[in-house]
Amino acid sequence: MEGACVLEVDVNGEAKFFVDKKVLSAFSGRLSKLFRKVSETGDSKTLKVIFHDLPGGSEAFELMSRFCYNNGSIQITPINTCLLHFVAHFMEMTNNFSSSHKLITQTEESLECITYWTWSEPLTAFKQCQSIGEALQIRKTTTTLHVGLQISGSEC
Repeated sequence: MEGACVLEVDVNGEAKFFVDKKVLSAFSGRLSKLFRKVSETGDSKTLKVIFHDLPGGSEAFELMSRFCYNNGSIQITPINTCLLHFVAHFMEMTNNFSSSHKLITQTEESLECITYWTWSEPLTAFKQCQSIGEALQIRKTTTTLHVGLQISGSEC
């Protein structure tokens, strides 16, 4: 991809993703702020972001990335609603970076339709919330919330 700024993202030590930082930062307040700080210092090189304690881990990051690459569109189902909701909060996908394509708003609208879900779907969603919550509690007691940034390589 010509003109793309490659960003390496390490998610909870589970997986690494190589994405375009401009695509993701257009929807994520957290990444946008991080890259704004980097550009203010004059360092515009290939970046690596390390997320420790990203809710939902690599699966959530992959879904969030799909949302960004599909220009703010993703099929939200009862199975992925909670996962997307957690990662949307963590990545600060609530502010004015994309006025009509806010992931947090879309997941909230999906949750408002919970009365139309089958009985098994809310149970699956609640179990997913419980496992994410437990993972966050375990990590909170052992580490602090941390977002790391490494700058290296060629100009971007």
